[in-house]
Amino acid sequence: MIGGKEYTDKTAKDLRDRGFIIANVDYRYVSETVHGRDLLMDIDRAVTFVQKQAKEHHFSTTGYIMSGISAGAHLALLYGYTTPKSIKSIAVLCPPIQLDDPRRLADMQKHDLVKNIELLADATYVLGRQPNAKFTNVSPYAHIKQIPTLLFHGDKDALVPYSHSAFMYESLQAKGVPSKLVTMTGKGHDCGMNDADTEKQVLDEITNWVTQYNN
Repeated sequence: MIGGKEYTDKTAKDLRDRGFIIANVDYRYVSETVHGRDLLMDIDRAVTFVQKQAKEHHFSTTGYIMSGISAGAHLALLYGYTTPKSIKSIAVLCPPIQLDDPRRLADMQKHDLVKNIELLADATYVLGRQPNAKFTNVSPYAHIKQIPTLLFHGDKDALVPYSHSAFMYESLQAKGVPSKLVTMTGKGHDCGMNDADTEKQVLDEITNWVTQYNN
């Protein structure tokens, strides 16, 4: 419900300067009339646009990496696992993962984020009860595919607790998906991207991941 590509502009340019072709995209915010399926549609339209530009600018039309931070990380995972288009790998920072677990929703309620999740799922949640299937449908763990997935998460993240990525990593490993969880020690929801040293660590890990799985 807040944010924008201006928040990831520096990271996009840093990755571009490492030799990657980058598309830094926006999507609509959730509202009473805009829900998770609409946000995924926005991402799909962006991917389709990039594919159409490929011939003119001489890059591949398939086999992209999806990435994002926080809400963008959630969408990168959800889109990557549900689209029929070719996604070769995913790299995400501090993603919300399990949005159908009352314990995790209780954590989000501390920051008044449950309304966001309701709008995303297009459903109503009664605190303490088991959410309905619509909440599972917007939870990335429920759609895992064999796409190599790199996770970053600050172990001091108060907004989206580290346990989200720890759960996702366990789920990926259980399904035999190539995966890695990089714990950003002492970092919060910025995942260390506001510190030069840990920012470089993230960029190095993404570079290595793409080199390994996108060739």
